[in-house]
Amino acid sequence: MIILIILYLLFTLFVIFLLYKLVKIMSNRELLQLGKDISNLPKITVVIPMRNEENNVVACIESVMSQSYPLHQIQIIAVNDNSEDNTVPLIRELQKKYANLELVNAPKLPDGWVGKNFACFSGIKQASADWFVFMDADTMMLPELLVSVVNYSMQNKMDMLSLIPFQQMQSQGEKILLPGIFFAISLSMDFSKIANVDSPDSIANGQFIMFNAKSYAEMGGHEAIKNIVMEDMEFARRFKHAGKKTGILFADKFLHTRMYDSVFTVWKGFAKNMFEIMDAKTIPSLIYQTGTSLLQTFGATMFPVIAWILYQDGSIDSGIFFLALFSPLLLVSVWIASIVSYYKINVFYFIFFPLGILIHAILIPVSYYNKLKHHREWKGRFY
Repeated sequence: MIILIILYLLFTLFVIFLLYKLVKIMSNRELLQLGKDISNLPKITVVIPMRNEENNVVACIESVMSQSYPLHQIQIIAVNDNSEDNTVPLIRELQKKYANLELVNAPKLPDGWVGKNFACFSGIKQASADWFVFMDADTMMLPELLVSVVNYSMQNKMDMLSLIPFQQMQSQGEKILLPGIFFAISLSMDFSKIANVDSPDSIANGQFIMFNAKSYAEMGGHEAIKNIVMEDMEFARRFKHAGKKTGILFADKFLHTRMYDSVFTVWKGFAKNMFEIMDAKTIPSLIYQTGTSLLQTFGATMFPVIAWILYQDGSIDSGIFFLALFSPLLLVSVWIASIVSYYKINVFYFIFFPLGILIHAILIPVSYYNKLKHHREWKGRFY
């Protein structure tokens, strides 16, 4: 019974640690604030790589065209990455409506390039602005986004700024898996270190990255990271290592995205890069990150199990037993509050929260294996 008591105490410390991490994450994350200065706004180029995006292209481009930013100062470059659906016809229809929308057809993917990187490289050749924005086709801007992000970047003299959009969840599969997955990912991030210029820690989100055009050119642009699947993280690492000013902001009120639409696409998407997201690029780090995620999955459930065994054995009285049961309930309450307030999903889906964390734990070694075997597939291409 001594061993069970020790295990219970260890689990208690682990839960306290998780709560501490959660509070630290929420307190250290920086939110994009509404920008109000519309005077002397620079020209900005928005590059949107698209491969078979017929379901997203219209909404994405229309969201850029609906900006409060002066439209004559926005150059939009939609890059067709060898699409096989109606992406190109839809872009051409939009060109009849918007004179500042340009279509670039990326050539056939050369050897040694990742598809998205080559599409961005092909599109940026046509750019003629002081600031470059690269955004995914499944990401939608709200009207004040560009004014706000440009105001922030100019005021803070940023070289590179990335945004984390609000993650929309519509299907049951998304609501079942994504909250737990995102929670497990967030626990691996320390935003205080990311913001610290003396720390090597860095992060970026490829759904939206903005560069100072001069800094982008100095760092070699997408050609410098042409074979990197996680181009966003690599840009952040290289820029910070070079002494460039980088940052990442939460843009819940300005930028929305729907990354996946089913259990299958959730698995497929994260199976290509979860180990890189978790910075588990070595066997020891792979074991650590997978083990930590498994503890998050099963740790809370061990409280009542161990408490019940100790109570039945007579090692603890009823008062301590009910206190032991209260501990996981406190953790669950915190999780419920964070999920409901942030993702705005029905509390019913919380019962699947541990499943999402478990899938996250499985995806770490699976994505690592896929990388070793060159099985990382995305939009018909393998890396």
